[in-house]
Amino acid sequence: MKRAKKPLALLLALFTLASLAGGRLPSAAAEVSETTVSETEADRIPETETSGETLEESSEAAMPAGQFTVEESGITVTVDAPEGALPEGAVLHAELLGQDTGAGETAEELDSAGVSYDGFLALDIYFTAGDEEIEPAVPVTVQIQLPQEALPQDADAATLEVQHLVEDQSGRVEAVETVAGAGQGSVETADGAAAVAQFQVDGFSVFTITWDKIVVRDGNISFVIRDTDGNELTLSDSYDLSYALPDSGAVKFEDMVRENGIETITVGGVEYVFRNA
Repeated sequence: MKRAKKPLALLLALFTLASLAGGRLPSAAAEVSETTVSETEADRIPETETSGETLEESSEAAMPAGQFTVEESGITVTVDAPEGALPEGAVLHAELLGQDTGAGETAEELDSAGVSYDGFLALDIYFTAGDEEIEPAVPVTVQIQLPQEALPQDADAATLEVQHLVEDQSGRVEAVETVAGAGQGSVETADGAAAVAQFQVDGFSVFTITWDKIVVRDGNISFVIRDTDGNELTLSDSYDLSYALPDSGAVKFEDMVRENGIETITVGGVEYVFRNA
């Protein structure tokens, strides 16, 4: 340590002069000594390479995995967050929107996105930490449980879907994404509940639960079979071209064709395969 050697030599010289003169060590020498010790100790403090790791570990420890649950108007919302998603002490909120709290605007967003529905519920789901609204750092799993009384009697539970009204930084809805139902997430019936929807998201805002009404049908329908050129085909009586509609629930034409056994037919020695309706 070259910086310590010069003051130390000066100190020895001053000490020698003081001894020869029979006097005391000047105060200036004492100051040099103090400075020397201070610089020497500073030079001996080792640089640490673990401080960054320590901060990182502390940050992770402050964002443990956890489950959050809130109930709003009988609807239970549960969020399962993995480690690193939400800070310790985060609070889950859910607010059921009414006509005076945004449900009208929500209906406009659904209509603009081309969502088909007969009725819906809208929930504003979000997290806070202290006084600030926060978003998860990584995707979390959300479960929404609807009680029977949350849906009208004519709601068809088999048609339930959940949409997420994704917002940009300014709070404007930039997309309407189906997160449960229609091949996404899951919507299942459960004991004591009209349905339980489960899905994953990486952000929160307004979520809608949409449904179609139960349609009561009375009567039969008949098929008309045409080839790809639009010509009607006359089938023998061995093919059943009528179908009794169920009392409720949606019916897919493909299911009717399959149940009636007319996925493949033969007319005039030519075999035809069902394509579409």
